[in-house]
Amino acid sequence: MCCYYMCFIDLRQPYARIVDIVYGITMVIVFAVNAICYGAIYVKMQQTARQASSDNQNDKYHKAAKLMLLFVAVYLLQWWPYTTQALWSLVTPIPFGMVIIVVVVCNLGGLYNAIVYTIIRRRYTKVSGVENNSAMQTGNTNAD
Repeated sequence: MCCYYMCFIDLRQPYARIVDIVYGITMVIVFAVNAICYGAIYVKMQQTARQASSDNQNDKYHKAAKLMLLFVAVYLLQWWPYTTQALWSLVTPIPFGMVIIVVVVCNLGGLYNAIVYTIIRRRYTKVSGVENNSAMQTGNTNAD
C-alpha cells in the first residue's frame, strides 16, 4: 500500500486529480507572480541607480539593488521545490522521496532568512563602524 497524505487530504480519493490540478496551477501562478514582481522591483532599482546624480547616492542605490537581489535569490531557493512539485503533480503522482525533499528544503526558510540577516547585519556593522570612526576622528559626535 503506497500512499501518503498532504495537508490532511487523502490523495487516494477520486477527487485527488482535481486537488492536484488546483494545487499545481495555484502554486505556479503564485510563484510566477512573485518572481515577476521581485524582478520588476530589482529592474526599477537598477534603473534608479543608473539615474542617480551623485556617486554617493548611486552607490546607495546599487547596494540596495544587490540586497534586493539577495532577497529574490532566497525566495526562489525556498519556493522552487513547491513549484516543481506542483508542476510534477499536474503530470503524474508525486514520488514520496520528492515530498520529503520539498518539505525539508522549504522548511529551511528560517535558516535562509537567518543567513540573509547575518549578511545584512555584518555589512551594516562594517559600514556603521567606519562611519563612527570617521566621525570620532573629525570630532563630529551626535550626543543629543
